[in-house]
Amino acid sequence: MKTLFLFLRFHYIYNSEYISMKQFLSLVIIPFFLVNAYAQDIITLPSVVSGIETIGESARVNFNVNIRTVCDTYTVSSSVDYNTKSVKIIVDYTYNSLCASTFAFFTESHETDLLLLEGIYSVSLELNVPADILLNETISVGTVSVIGPPGGSCDNGPIFPTIEPCPLVDANVCACNGQTYQNECFAYFEDENGFYNNFNCEDYVVANARLFACDFYFANRQNTFEKYSCDEDLYKGKESYLYFENDIPNDSLIVDYVTSNEDVRLFLVRLVSGNLECLAKSENKTLSAYNLEVGDYYVIADSRSTLDYNFELCRIVSAENLSKEQSLTIYPNPSLGTLNITMPNTEILAINILDINGRSAWQQEVSDREVYIKHNLTQGFYAVKVKTKWGVIVKPLTVL
Repeated sequence: MKTLFLFLRFHYIYNSEYISMKQFLSLVIIPFFLVNAYAQDIITLPSVVSGIETIGESARVNFNVNIRTVCDTYTVSSSVDYNTKSVKIIVDYTYNSLCASTFAFFTESHETDLLLLEGIYSVSLELNVPADILLNETISVGTVSVIGPPGGSCDNGPIFPTIEPCPLVDANVCACNGQTYQNECFAYFEDENGFYNNFNCEDYVVANARLFACDFYFANRQNTFEKYSCDEDLYKGKESYLYFENDIPNDSLIVDYVTSNEDVRLFLVRLVSGNLECLAKSENKTLSAYNLEVGDYYVIADSRSTLDYNFELCRIVSAENLSKEQSLTIYPNPSLGTLNITMPNTEILAINILDINGRSAWQQEVSDREVYIKHNLTQGFYAVKVKTKWGVIVKPLTVL
C-alpha cells in the first residue's frame, strides 16, 4: 500500500506539472527513507560487556550512536530501579530537521558504567527523539548478575575497590562485624573485611534468639557474624543466640560454660539502633559483666572453627539479687549433719557444696523444690551452689 500510494501521488504531481521530478525526489522520496533509517539505526550494537559482576565492579553497557546530520546532538543518562532490579540507559537525541539536507552519518561509541547492588538486573536502552516521537524506541540489551564478595568470608577484603559512590538506596544489610549498613555496597566497602548479610542485625538476632536458661545447647545457626566489636579475631563457626532481660539495676552477670570445642567463646552484646554492641567476652570458660543497666541482653556463642559443637552453660547469681519468687532458703545454717534446701517457685536441678579451696565436697542431681540432705562434712566454711533453670545461686554455709 505504501509503494502504491507513492506511485499514485507522484503520478498526480508530475502530470499536473506543479513541480519537476527532481524537486519531487528531493522533497518527498529522500526525506521518507531518511526518517525510516532513523528508527532502525540511531542506536546500534548495544551489548552488556559482562553478564556476571562482583559487587564493587562496574557493570558496563556498550552501544553506538549514529549521528545523521551535522546539527544533531544527544545526551546519555542512566537510571536504576533497585526494587524491580532494572537498569535503563536513556539516549535523548535531538534531531534538527533543518539540517536534513546535510546528511552526514558518523558513529560515536559509548560506554556506560554502573555500580549495582546484589541481584539480577534487566538492562534496556531507551531512545527519545522529541522532534518525532515515532522514532522513539526501547531496546532490550540483556541482563547483568551481580554477586556477593568472593569467598563470602570476612577475611577476604574487597578485591575490586570501588572509586564510585555507593547507591543511596535503603536496603539495611548486616555486616559480619554486627553493624547495620544502608546497603551491601556500604557494608562491603566501609566494613574493612567486607562480608554482609541481607537483613538488619537486630532483627536477625531477635528472631533467632532462644531464652537464656541453665541448659545444654547445640549450636543451631549457621555462621552469620564473624567478628565482634570487642574482639578482632574471626569466628567462623555456627552460632547460638540466647536472650535474657535484666530488670535489676547495676546487676552482675557471671556465666560458666563447658563445650565440646575449645575454640568456642561467649560474647555479651546489647542491640543499639540495629547494631551489635559488644560488652564482654569470655575468658577461661567464664563470661563476666558488671554494673549492667536494666534492659535486654544477648549471649552469643561462636567458634573460630567451622566444626559442629555443643555447650552447657549456667548463670551464677548472687543471692542478694534474687527476687522473692526465686528466693532460696538453706537451714539450719550453721549446720550439724543435716541440711534443708528449698525454692518455693523454682525446681532445683542440682546441688554442689564446695570447700574453701573450690573443691566439691558433696554434690547431687535432683528434681524437686525441697531437698533434705544428710552429710558428714568436716567443720568449716562452704559455698552451696544450687542450679535451677533460671541460674546458679550461691549461698554461704557454715558446718559445726
